[in-house]
Amino acid sequence: MANSQVVRRLTVIFNPATRRARSVATVFVVLVGLLSMLAVTPAEAEADLSESVFDDPIYAAATVEPATASPGVRDSVVRLYLAVFDRLPAAEGRDYWVGRYLEGEALAGIASWFIASPEWEATYGRLDDRQFVGVLYNNVLGRAPEAEGEAYWVDRLSSGSDRTELLLGFSESAEFVSLTETANPEAPPPPPPPPYPDLP
Repeated sequence: MANSQVVRRLTVIFNPATRRARSVATVFVVLVGLLSMLAVTPAEAEADLSESVFDDPIYAAATVEPATASPGVRDSVVRLYLAVFDRLPAAEGRDYWVGRYLEGEALAGIASWFIASPEWEATYGRLDDRQFVGVLYNNVLGRAPEAEGEAYWVDRLSSGSDRTELLLGFSESAEFVSLTETANPEAPPPPPPPPYPDLP
């Protein structure tokens, strides 16, 4: 196997821009197999990675630093945590999802991840539409829904509206922005396109 092929495989394993969760055992097994094919030492493999992967401008451009996020972008993610989990995010989780948002992931996509997460399942279980509306009222407005409001939103959901759409309607509402004293929603700037190599 050529060195370039091995480096590409190691790129997929270690490059943070891929955002794929892998166990330590899986990475170890793959590394052992690749190193045995090349008959190189771990130090040599690490040197190849440092020179050809992490310095590659394509991968440098693939991950946007969360520190560049404006308050309006960052606080949209913070409000999602509050609306879904009824808690503030840890810094690591906040920065991860803000980074995803800056990289082009839609806020609706992040909301979908949240309500399909193990934490959501462990906290609320499987909710029908009425229960889902109740969670949003409780987490966002701090109260149980009134009969008219509950009936309206349940009817919207049963008529085909998406739960993530309803969730964002609550988390990005002017009322919730005011209650949480967070910044007004702001769309993130478009992510920079990856550079293309010069053609020969």
